Amino acid sequence: MVKYKQFLLSYVGNKYKETEKIKNINLDGIKTIIEPYGGSFGFSRYCFYNLGLTDKQYIIYDYNKELINFYKEIQKLVNEDKINDLMKEHMKEVEYMKKNFAYKGKTIITRKHHRLIDKKECVKYIKTIKNKLLLYMFSSVIGSNFFSISNKKNCDFEIFKHCKFINKDFYDEDINQFGKDCFFYLDPPYIMSCNAFYGDIGSIDNIYKKMYEIIFTKRKKCIFIHNYNWFIDFVYKKKKVLRYDKLYQLKKRIVKHVCYGNCKFNKVIE
Repeated sequence: MVKYKQFLLSYVGNKYKETEKIKNINLDGIKTIIEPYGGSFGFSRYCFYNLGLTDKQYIIYDYNKELINFYKEIQKLVNEDKINDLMKEHMKEVEYMKKNFAYKGKTIITRKHHRLIDKKECVKYIKTIKNKLLLYMFSSVIGSNFFSISNKKNCDFEIFKHCKFINKDFYDEDINQFGKDCFFYLDPPYIMSCNAFYGDIGSIDNIYKKMYEIIFTKRKKCIFIHNYNWFIDFVYKKKKVLRYDKLYQLKKRIVKHVCYGNCKFNKVIE
């Protein structure tokens, strides 16, 4: 059972819960866990909170400079023991929004003069927030699920004391700097899917060249996750370690996912 820890942002992806599928992965002897495509660094958070791996260092890469800067600012507040002040401000804003805005169907609305107004009014208010951290937090959740996730009572910030955040395209990194006690969690943009969402992150071919280097050339300890694709499976089949089903909530569709890599799984004792 996943002990769910809310995240600060409504960020694309659900790696935290999905890691439950690979929770028996053997990380003995690993001192550093690296997520080259960090996002909400769900794998690292799962390892920290659900597997109790609080003695590891976590290195989070992401090409999004604004996102990494946000993480660094949060980390600074955590280290200075000031994060509760930010969260108190956050809760004040949440209560104001709940009082003045409503949620109906898939639309955020306001009630003004007994008529419904669309979410533009909500967005307009959020833009008045002066604290740039709060502004980033609220801007990231505007949408149909705003009221279900804006209240961050279950947030935990302990992992920020164990993280290093790097704003860099990982395919430019020298893999030789990482030793045998490092583990890579590889969940890149899927090669056969539409990657328009990822914007200017460099070419997909460079990303997959780096993946190949990690897995085959340098033979680093890692796991690479991809939805099942005959071509990917043909290239990486010798490195296949696990398969599982993943439910995509939006499309209500179950998709086979395959894990490849240089890793082992602990036996489950019934």
